Amino acid sequence: MQRFPDQIEHIEELYEQNADFRTLCGDYFLCCEYLKESKKTFHKKHEAIEEYENLQSELEKELNNFLSDE
Repeated sequence: MQRFPDQIEHIEELYEQNADFRTLCGDYFLCCEYLKESKKTFHKKHEAIEEYENLQSELEKELNNFLSDE
């Protein structure tokens, strides 16, 4: 209903009267939820990857310091 606010009455009628439409609504809801969770997970993974890339860079600098001192 949030996605189609101008169709609320029609959606309610179809939902009450049509099993296929109810199934479609359920599938749409699950798809939206999965997409929302996937975006959260990706964002967290992206942040973790960025942190590890920064750490890798810092460690490489430290390794270079050790190597250049010898």
